[in-house]
Amino acid sequence: MNRRLGYLDSLRGIAATVVAIGHFAIFYVNFLILAPYATMPVLQRIWLSPFVIIVDCDTAVCLFFVLSGFVLTKVFAAHLGAPAATLAGRAVRLFVPGFCACAYGFGLYAVTAHFMPDEAGAGLLGSWGSFLKDAFLNMPLLGYQGLTIFDHVPGISGYLADQLAGANPPLWSLSVEWQGSLLIFALVALRRRHRRVWAGVMATLALLWVRDWFVCFLFGHLVAEGSRAIEALRWRVLARRVAAGGCLALGVFVCGLAAEDFVGPFAALVAANLPLPSTNDPQDAERLYAAMLIFGGVFGLTEWHRGLEHRALRWLGRMSFPIYLTHYPLEIWVVPLIFKNLPAWFWVASPGFSAISPQLEYPRAVLAAFVAVIVMTVTMATGFLAIDQFAIARGHRLRAALGGN
Repeated sequence: MNRRLGYLDSLRGIAATVVAIGHFAIFYVNFLILAPYATMPVLQRIWLSPFVIIVDCDTAVCLFFVLSGFVLTKVFAAHLGAPAATLAGRAVRLFVPGFCACAYGFGLYAVTAHFMPDEAGAGLLGSWGSFLKDAFLNMPLLGYQGLTIFDHVPGISGYLADQLAGANPPLWSLSVEWQGSLLIFALVALRRRHRRVWAGVMATLALLWVRDWFVCFLFGHLVAEGSRAIEALRWRVLARRVAAGGCLALGVFVCGLAAEDFVGPFAALVAANLPLPSTNDPQDAERLYAAMLIFGGVFGLTEWHRGLEHRALRWLGRMSFPIYLTHYPLEIWVVPLIFKNLPAWFWVASPGFSAISPQLEYPRAVLAAFVAVIVMTVTMATGFLAIDQFAIARGHRLRAALGGN
């Protein structure tokens, strides 16, 4: 992969890691996610503020969508002559790992529910029928309640499932990725044929999706289409660094506001009675724009790109999709078994930690679970890497077989 896309791959790996850590924090130390900042002492707010950003998994998922909009614009531009072949290859790349991740989640649920029938996700996944519906309908195509553009579409909304009833809940984003892929291909094709119409369509869609996930795809697409013009600008180095750095800092700041539930005008935007798709959550609406600002800052800080291609970050980039696919079932179903069977030594209370939060009364147990999650996730993700690479290779072969170049 060339340097321009290599640093983006690393950024995707960092985002996947944030998602995994964020879900762990939600389940086991959720004071990092749900901290009542307004009632905390100033020093405690300062101590927690970096953590609420590091574990903000929702902004990280929005960043996935921005990255997809950017990268797919570049990829699809080279394969416009064979739309069926190109989109078939994209479907294989997304849904072969997605189906395997559904089966993996269903299997872990079945095993852990046997040992902890009253605790390990009881009632979330009831039958083979619900698994098959999840794997072949909700995960790849329709999405889940409150997380899809089909929420209020007559005749379709009745087929939507609750996200938490899925075999692997983070896979909700794959239906959005697929719908976004179709959107980006259509926009790339339109721009090549009718640039003025493309500009009007982009403006219309931006207004339509101002509070929906697809605005992230639009932003990534816009940056990709304008990247040559941006690079051709004769920026003074200092001016570019200030602009990009300010964009990144503002994105992180907005991310922090969302984590602290300071949503301001975004609350009014989401609550407005408009015939427009919505994330249904002011914090998520805020995170859409935080992700776009963060991407814009990293894109403009070209001095960072080489550092983002460090060997460790390149490895993390390759592992990003497998980490995303495998971490959640481990954290929600396997870790409770670890907690249940830890030796008594781990359950020695620490008053110093419980003063920070009652959830940290047993820091050894939480730390043991965190280490276990890291080890298990890396192990399972390494196995899923082979599936991911298989899907990529098969997607390329299918595209070639169907007449794509």
